[in-house]
Amino acid sequence: MGPERAAFLSQARSDYQLFLFLRVQSQPPCHWLHYLQMCTEKVAKAYFWDTSTPPGDGGHRYFVSFMTYVSGITKVRNGLGLATLSELRNYIRPLIPIARGIEALSPSVAGERENVEYPFPRSSPVTAPIDHPQFAVEPLLIGPDGVVFLAFLDRLFEQFDDWF
Repeated sequence: MGPERAAFLSQARSDYQLFLFLRVQSQPPCHWLHYLQMCTEKVAKAYFWDTSTPPGDGGHRYFVSFMTYVSGITKVRNGLGLATLSELRNYIRPLIPIARGIEALSPSVAGERENVEYPFPRSSPVTAPIDHPQFAVEPLLIGPDGVVFLAFLDRLFEQFDDWF
């Protein structure tokens, strides 16, 4: 594992632990969702650092691409106990809308919409994330696909070194 990948993975794991802690402690959603957004972005960047397409621009749109790549990796399929790559793709497919929703929490991706970091909308900021009652991705995280998504993240952080 290259030093860039190791650094991004280390920070992603730390962000993930803080996400779990804040969520269990019933902290405001903007805080734990912020750490969820950051950990997913960083774990994706960790993956891409040791590939032929390392992250270059420092943007925030990496996690959906990562999930798409993951759906074709045999070691991931094996790690999840799935029999075929088709089963893995079927496992990942319903998680993509959640991944998109998490990416959209970043201010640079959200644009004028809700984000977890700065008051919004950008052009006339009147709502602080701390005062926002519910973010669009929250219902997705508590539904059945959200349960699978969070279980996938647990496995991803546990098995990253074996999978990639």
